[in-house]
Amino acid sequence: MTNLPVLNQNDLSVSYQGRYSRLTPKEYSILETLISEPGKTFSPEEIYRTAWEAEPFDCHLVISVHIRHLRQKIEANPSRPAFIKSLWGKGYRFIPFDYSYCVALPVFMKENFGGGWRRHAMEAMRRGTAEDVIVLALNPEGEIIGCANRATDGNPSRFGPIGIAEGYRDRGLGSVLLGTALEEMRGKGIDDMFFMTTDEDGMRYYLRNGLHVLRSFVSCHKDF
Repeated sequence: MTNLPVLNQNDLSVSYQGRYSRLTPKEYSILETLISEPGKTFSPEEIYRTAWEAEPFDCHLVISVHIRHLRQKIEANPSRPAFIKSLWGKGYRFIPFDYSYCVALPVFMKENFGGGWRRHAMEAMRRGTAEDVIVLALNPEGEIIGCANRATDGNPSRFGPIGIAEGYRDRGLGSVLLGTALEEMRGKGIDDMFFMTTDEDGMRYYLRNGLHVLRSFVSCHKDF
């Protein structure tokens, strides 16, 4: 493989395709590992052992976050990376929507999450914005197992709904789906997001995945 990123240990920097960035020590170690064997697929556990010099425990999220940061620093388009590409587990993929899934997605949404989710997906396809605002999670057979949507009211910063089919939960796939959707947003210059509503479990999920609350609103009413 040619045209690899060039690392400089003196200042923990990387140069790639005309871009220069400073790295954290962990980012440097991860990228050094990836460059050491171009073309090899490294598991999160392998990356963790090298960069942290410790045995991994529930390391998929922390690796996903660091990989996301690396893509932002070295890739011209982090949402469609040229160097750091991800295969999750045994062939799980996270991709922007394309219209080959225009029939399967509404069916998936209705069967797994209800008519409201299906309606949002259909509206995005009708508006011609689905490729911009929807990210899909696919299993090794290429079937949809999750989806992240945004801009359901036309506001590009409005996030949600997002979900993974019940049979695929508790595998870390939701965190990777969220991270992929965030990469897509950052690649379009969208740095903030808002939710119309979320419950306490949802809030813990987002905070656990590195989001920070900037402002919150409470809806109130008065009974007469």
